Amino acid sequence: MEFDETLAAQMQRLREQQKKQLAELSAARDGIRQQLTDVNNQLAYLNQIQSELVKFRDKLITDLGEGTRGLKNRGTRQAPGTLIKAYRKALEANPQGLTAREVADWVKENMENVNVGAMPAVMSKAVTDGNLNKDGYGRHFLV
Repeated sequence: MEFDETLAAQMQRLREQQKKQLAELSAARDGIRQQLTDVNNQLAYLNQIQSELVKFRDKLITDLGEGTRGLKNRGTRQAPGTLIKAYRKALEANPQGLTAREVADWVKENMENVNVGAMPAVMSKAVTDGNLNKDGYGRHFLV
């Protein structure tokens, strides 16, 4: 009888320890979530400041009358997501998979006015982000 009481007391202590550890883990996760929110807010703020500084710099250059010397012509930039849409179209048309160079060639051939110079880098990032799969032969596939 005494053995059962000792065992029951030990089990109760273990349950209490487990409950305490779960509460600590939950509190730690809440703290991490808050830190992540803070970091995301800081990044958004920094992006806003960067955008304002670029506009200010461009205005100063314009005020100097030197045009966009040394700056990329912003009028010729592709819309955000253009390369992503392009590689998705290419891979949808070729479910057997294509290498990044083959995708770039397909896009040049089938889509007008798309600059494919950064296609391999965009596709590599997509693989890293889990948006594309890549086999051992360098062929990319839609997820």
